Amino acid sequence: HPAIRYASWMYLPAGLIVKVSIRFTLLEENLPYLHKFIGTDYLEKLLLPMIESITRKIYGSYDAYEIYRSQDSISGKVKSEIEDAIMAKDFKYLKFFDLFVLELKWPEPVLDRLEE
Repeated sequence: HPAIRYASWMYLPAGLIVKVSIRFTLLEENLPYLHKFIGTDYLEKLLLPMIESITRKIYGSYDAYEIYRSQDSISGKVKSEIEDAIMAKDFKYLKFFDLFVLELKWPEPVLDRLEE
């Protein structure tokens, strides 16, 4: 099966908006079970809540300046925790490839203060 790419904007506390992209493939042998037990809206039921929860938890543990200064390190933590969560849940329906934090959007007042 070809890899599926999905990007989503997540609205986090303090007005920060994060665009995350995930790449995975569905495991063909388990597709009938995926559709029967979870449904075709597996992204909304299975992946997105977990990705959003982990992203919120990690970004929420830093202040704005730390996020601005250490974006690569923090996005690496998000990717690592999501990989761990997928492995811990023993996802039988998909193979996870990677996750990228594509973009961060700051509210103007916050960005102005960070750039000073």
